[in-house]
Amino acid sequence: MTRKQQSEAKAGAVRETRELGMEVRDAGRHVWLAGLGAIHSVDHGSRELFSDLVARGRRFEARQRPVLEGRFRKIGNRVGAFRDRLEHGVEDRLAHTLKRFGVPDRDDVHLLIDRIEQLTRKVEGLSATKS
Repeated sequence: MTRKQQSEAKAGAVRETRELGMEVRDAGRHVWLAGLGAIHSVDHGSRELFSDLVARGRRFEARQRPVLEGRFRKIGNRVGAFRDRLEHGVEDRLAHTLKRFGVPDRDDVHLLIDRIEQLTRKVEGLSATKS
């Protein structure tokens, strides 16, 4: 994935997250206003209206919860995928940079360990035959 594609993917995820945040904020504001309206109505002696608002609120929440959870899941999946791509890109760049500076990687170290073990066995074998 090119830097431009990574940048576009990140910008899309950020834009989508911002839009979802605005929707959640607006929904919270509406709930707050409905609550204030309900309190005002209750103050004027309308307990039935309050109960009706609570029932409507429960129905609304039941309808909207799956939608919001689905959106949060979708954004979470996108963020996770972007994070994975970003980690992979960083790891590749780091490995390339370390290689340029001559720093051995894991495979190089394992090859060296194997070679040292072979040489150790040979030295031990030669020492045993001379004793």
